[in-house]
Amino acid sequence: MPGAMNTFLNVGLNDRVVVILSQQPNYSWTSWDCYRRFLQSWGMAYGISRYRFDMIMIRNKRMFNVKEKILFTPAQMRTITMAYKDVLNEQGVKFEENPFKQLMQAIFAGLDS
Repeated sequence: MPGAMNTFLNVGLNDRVVVILSQQPNYSWTSWDCYRRFLQSWGMAYGISRYRFDMIMIRNKRMFNVKEKILFTPAQMRTITMAYKDVLNEQGVKFEENPFKQLMQAIFAGLDS
């Protein structure tokens, strides 16, 4: 869409934060899903096709016999999230772990888009 800016969801998450959040009652699945979405938005802003991430989700739905994402267990969602992070590494996209630096990088990437 012309004029659209790169969008980053859930800026501020990193491995450490998500592990801590996921240990809170009723936050495990949501923590990993939010991180997954953040990693996807980060990768897409740096040129990785949405298709790469969609294929991971589809493959895991088949592997775990799950029809809807919400039916994954928190452990399965963590596995999917780490697969998304692997895509970033494979494509040479550096994921910033420092939340403040993430924010700054997201701002600049949004403005540059």
